[in-house]
Amino acid sequence: MDNVQILQLIIDGLGILVMFFMSQWVSDLKSKNSSLQNQVNNADKEITNIRLHYVHKDDFSEFKKELWDRFDKLENLVRK
Repeated sequence: MDNVQILQLIIDGLGILVMFFMSQWVSDLKSKNSSLQNQVNNADKEITNIRLHYVHKDDFSEFKKELWDRFDKLENLVRK
């Protein structure tokens, strides 16, 4: 074997190692991605649940009306 063939074997071996570590890295990224996707889906479900059960525009309109009434009363008291 001459130097070129030895160098080619070394480069091929390093290429195989790089490919192996990159495949491990890709599979690790895939598992992290699926885990994060599950977390996002769970968060979306929780947000939808909160919107359905806790946030209603009617509740805020009543609150806003009451708040404006209180501001008007306060304003009338300050003017006197």
